[in-house]
Amino acid sequence: MSKFSAENYATVQKVVLRKSFVIHSYTIFMQDDFKSKLKIGILILLFVIIGGYTIFRTKDLIVGVRLKVSGITEYESRTDPLVTLSGNARRAVELTINGRKIFITENGDFNEKLLLLPGLNIITVQAVDKFGKSKEKIFHLNFENKSSK
Repeated sequence: MSKFSAENYATVQKVVLRKSFVIHSYTIFMQDDFKSKLKIGILILLFVIIGGYTIFRTKDLIVGVRLKVSGITEYESRTDPLVTLSGNARRAVELTINGRKIFITENGDFNEKLLLLPGLNIITVQAVDKFGKSKEKIFHLNFENKSSK
């Protein structure tokens, strides 16, 4: 059996202190590492949120106006002189048909009646958004007046 001596006690105490210091230092290192990773994670999340919000708010500028027109088709021949144009001009603040301003709802819906002249009629529908971007659709309609023949 080994004798317990002051030398053995001092050696054991040094080993315990070294292990304790290493464990304590490792714990502090891990805490600092966790804190720095948490800070970086929060910064990344903040940048993602700010970037997403920026894209959400500027999508109108990027996408522009969307124009859908129904009631007529391109190069259509008609026998009825009355044409009803309807549709949607999403994100538009102004809508014109052949240069004449047309009322649009908050959703961008519109409905307008036009009277065609005999022969070829060109109908231009233009929508402008709040940034000045415009979208234009041009329709060519042929009106054949059956009653004049």
